[in-house]
Amino acid sequence: MRSAAPALLPIFRSQTQAEILALLLLHPDQEFSLTDLSRRIKAPLTSIHREVQRLVEAALIAERSVGRNRMVRANLEHPASEPLVRLLELSFGP
Repeated sequence: MRSAAPALLPIFRSQTQAEILALLLLHPDQEFSLTDLSRRIKAPLTSIHREVQRLVEAALIAERSVGRNRMVRANLEHPASEPLVRLLELSFGP
């Protein structure tokens, strides 16, 4: 099932994508597993996996494997990261 774009900032593909980006970009010093993202965002793991894959392919987030866990974090080297952080702060709060 496809989720609608977030009402506050409809430029994102889905509410799940916006919440993943908000969590990662507004907490750039932290790294999260996909299971942790699923719990925090309250979204199905399959949706998290799909959105994370898109964000990794766009290089907006970085990933690494730790055993069987896939860990993700913000990619602050991406040219769009700074403007995205500002947009997310306005939409989701600091």
